[in-house]
Amino acid sequence: MRNILPALLILFALSVCSFAGVTKAEVRNDASGPALYINGVRTAPTMLFVSSSRLQADLDANMRGEAADAGRHGVNLLTFDISIQWPKAGEAPDFTIQDAFIDKLLAANPNAMLIPRIRVTWEPGGFWDDYPQYRQMPPAWWGKEHPDDIVHYQDGTTGTGSVHSLVFRKTAVDNMKQLVTHIEKKYGEHVVGYHPTGQHSNEWFFEMFGEDRLSGFEKCAMYGFRDFLKAKYKTEKALKHEWGDPDITFETVQVPSYADRSSTGGSAFVDPQKHRREIDFYEYENNDMADTAEAMCKAAKEVAPNKLAVLFYGYHYELAVGQTGLQSSGHIALSRLLKSKYVDIIAAPVSYRERAPGDPGYFMAPIDTVQLNGKLWLTEDDSRTYLSPPDSGYGRSKDARETYGVLYRNFAHQLTRGSAIWWMDLISQGWFAGNDMWEHLSHLKDIYQTSMQGFEKYHPEIAVIADERSCFYESTFRVPSKVMVNESRDYLYQIGAPLGMYLLDDLVAGKVPPAKMYIFLDVFRLDKKQIAAIRKYACKRGSTVVWTYAPGIVRYNRMSADYIPEITGINLREGSARPSSIVLNDGTIFTPEPALVSPTFIPDDTRASVLAHYSGGSDPAVVSRKMKDWTSVYSGCLTLPPKMLRDLAIEAGVNIYSDPGETVMAGNGFVGFHAASDGSKTIKFPGKSKVSDCISGENLGTMSALTVDMKKGDTKILRVKPVQ
Repeated sequence: MRNILPALLILFALSVCSFAGVTKAEVRNDASGPALYINGVRTAPTMLFVSSSRLQADLDANMRGEAADAGRHGVNLLTFDISIQWPKAGEAPDFTIQDAFIDKLLAANPNAMLIPRIRVTWEPGGFWDDYPQYRQMPPAWWGKEHPDDIVHYQDGTTGTGSVHSLVFRKTAVDNMKQLVTHIEKKYGEHVVGYHPTGQHSNEWFFEMFGEDRLSGFEKCAMYGFRDFLKAKYKTEKALKHEWGDPDITFETVQVPSYADRSSTGGSAFVDPQKHRREIDFYEYENNDMADTAEAMCKAAKEVAPNKLAVLFYGYHYELAVGQTGLQSSGHIALSRLLKSKYVDIIAAPVSYRERAPGDPGYFMAPIDTVQLNGKLWLTEDDSRTYLSPPDSGYGRSKDARETYGVLYRNFAHQLTRGSAIWWMDLISQGWFAGNDMWEHLSHLKDIYQTSMQGFEKYHPEIAVIADERSCFYESTFRVPSKVMVNESRDYLYQIGAPLGMYLLDDLVAGKVPPAKMYIFLDVFRLDKKQIAAIRKYACKRGSTVVWTYAPGIVRYNRMSADYIPEITGINLREGSARPSSIVLNDGTIFTPEPALVSPTFIPDDTRASVLAHYSGGSDPAVVSRKMKDWTSVYSGCLTLPPKMLRDLAIEAGVNIYSDPGETVMAGNGFVGFHAASDGSKTIKFPGKSKVSDCISGENLGTMSALTVDMKKGDTKILRVKPVQ
């Protein structure tokens, strides 16, 4: 029997105090990190998303049934999608559809606490055409009245409202305030927060990102870009110097053309002197996306200051696969948003890469940087359960066993970090319906609720460091980040130890907890201050530091391979373009990607030990050098194989929990383990520990390792208490 009394007492307290007056919700920074509080009570951040996308009777019944099922099992936090209204001047907004949907939810669960997910923009087309309540936003008539304030692409086509337009932003803010004011007045006691959404898939990255199309050719983007440059450079003399253009003035600046932004010169990088205009434009357009998203949160907060504000953002790992490059995504200003007082929660779905039973279920973003900065991370778990249609795709589970294994895996990622999760039935097809499903999900909620007072700050022994601004220096269509950032997760998650996913800014600021092993990914641009901080916080006594490809190749406004040895302490030379396939010392061939890599860097240092060679020759590719009191590892390959990463982690003293290829999560006194294959699995703890199974409630005894038989896709969630 599991102990549910503490959870029931908290649920009772919430049900009494939430609706006795104005509901207050906040994210507080406790000793363990960010935590959700509702009316002063710390609350497990486990939620259900129900979709209002379709109005057909069967799907509407699915939505109401899931909301009722969740409520009967104590999951009262509900999130759902509605839209702002976009009335013409002098017209009153009509919130009939929004009210009808909220009324249905409250009828299904009178104790529901709501976080409306509010669409700010929407383009018609494809899957959503049969959802009339989500008509084009802003409407076509608005675009005709404001042709310079909607997105323009290089081919002359247009799109939704432009984030570069102050007119669009002000109108959207006013409309957001109207809706939030209405909801607060009518349903405020049930509402704990607001989640503004917009742009591509309503996740605040640019429409058409990932296709061979670039935006920003609307007039408002040009004027905004000029204002951005005035604020950045102050004087035209500084602009002329940085751009290397004696004739440029603030008033003659143009948005860089498609040809300029897609020019590669056959290299992975652009020359920072010749392409300063493009680099500045990438910074500008990403900042504007973040500023527009923040403005929507600010609008909601001004009406409802005691409610949460949620944003999708920061998909650094996921969007690196985009055809036009991470720099064109709009998601490269996470550090900027993490400083905002108007944003409480940052969210993203489970990665759509490797999410099937047996897969790791990656994060899209540097989650641990989000939590370090006091914002609560929230994962959208839109798993295609066995209750979804057989053609649902995206790693669909074929039966109940696989489904619960995947849901437990995704939950364990949050539990070990103290972050949040919502379970999402994307289009109300009954993916999360029924008593059996909610017995499992409510059990997970109870595990979180009854243990969170003992949570501690997440402190993994491996720190993975990515950088936002470095992608501005990559060629648009020859981007190493696709492999270095997006695909590297395939190998990092196979090490067998928990990872910390951070941005460089937090390492430089001294916020990243000390680790035994540091892995630097897309850290191409480094200034002297950043280099000094890396030396201080990463290259310290006993640590192993892994550098990939071209760390620090750009310094200020100059690019040189000579900078790389200054960072790594390992000499190298530049070679001709070649595939980055490598041969390990044991003869294993590792090929992360087939494309040619240019430039190619070859370690050339007699002080270093060779760990791998480039295939097809004798040139070293990966080397290790013992420094005075730390170890430097340099890879000319864009990423490293899991076996090599695992061996380096063992040498660094990292506790390896699992056999190669398995997924492990550890933190807050829990260990999560997801089986990549059928067979006997051994989970090794850092020392002798008292171990119990959270799912079954069984006390497993005191041990240093646990061996169990598992099937592919099974998940164990263990409570682990070290024996002193």
